[in-house]
Amino acid sequence: MKIKMKMSAVCLALGLVLLAVFSDAQPQSVGHPDQCCFGYTDIKIPVKQIKKVEKTSDNCPTSAFVITTMAERKFCVKEFPKM
Repeated sequence: MKIKMKMSAVCLALGLVLLAVFSDAQPQSVGHPDQCCFGYTDIKIPVKQIKKVEKTSDNCPTSAFVITTMAERKFCVKEFPKM
C-alpha cells in the first residue's frame, strides 16, 4: 500500500514538473501584437474627437487602423480616416 502511495506521489510530482516546463503560457507582450482588429465600425468619428490613430501590427490577421477618441474609446476601421 505504501509503495502505491509513493508511486502516485512521484507521478504527480513528475506531472507537475512536466506541466511547468512545457507550459505554453507566456506574457502577452512577448511574441503577440498589442492590438488587432477582428471587426470594423462604420461610425464616422468627428476629427475633433480623435486623439490618436495607429496601424495594427503586421502580425495581426487583418490590416486595420485603431482610432482612439478623447474619451479613450477605441474603434477599428479598415481605411485611414480622412482628416
